[in-house]
Amino acid sequence: MSPHTQRHQPDTDLEIEARTILLAKWRQIIRILMEPTYGRTYVNGNDPRQINIQELAAVLHETLHPLLGEDRDEQQLRDLKQIISQGAIFGYILFTQPSEWSFGWTRSTHSQFVVFPALLKTTDENARVLPAPEVRDPVTLSTGIDNVVYQ
Repeated sequence: MSPHTQRHQPDTDLEIEARTILLAKWRQIIRILMEPTYGRTYVNGNDPRQINIQELAAVLHETLHPLLGEDRDEQQLRDLKQIISQGAIFGYILFTQPSEWSFGWTRSTHSQFVVFPALLKTTDENARVLPAPEVRDPVTLSTGIDNVVYQ
């Protein structure tokens, strides 16, 4: 059988553990290298992410504009940029953690939707898999569906 037609053997526990440890170390190295550019708790005008933030805010503003009205047009655009900037900061912080994280999208009832998913820590700072994920609760909003009458 040629190397191109061989079946891939499942990774062993040792290979998975080694990959997890290497990934944790890689994220720590990336954090050190990216710290001067992205390590602030704010996004200023010199930040390379600023262009993407402005473009995304403009697209979202244009899309949401019919729903929001024109009362506070400038304020709404500033608010969108601020929310997106906070997301970029959170993304950097989460990306550079030695621990692994995943998101949980479950909801508690049919009348709620997930605004922000639960954050699940799946490995510790030393890349050891946790027996059960450490859960950070999701933020939910009531949709009021219980009070809606369908005709």
